[in-house]
Amino acid sequence: MTDEKEKKVPNYVISQWTADRPPRVQPPEAWIKANNVKKYDTIKFSFEVVLRHEDTEE
Repeated sequence: MTDEKEKKVPNYVISQWTADRPPRVQPPEAWIKANNVKKYDTIKFSFEVVLRHEDTEE
């Protein structure tokens, strides 16, 4: 169980593609520390489109 006093850390990253190359994604430092993630640990990244902008570019 999580202690109520313990601060919850987001377990997701939201990134907007604003350049010619796809965004580089890294987990937030607070999440890494809260989950005691160490070098060589495996982290799962899941993605979904949460907001789609209509524009003329493809």
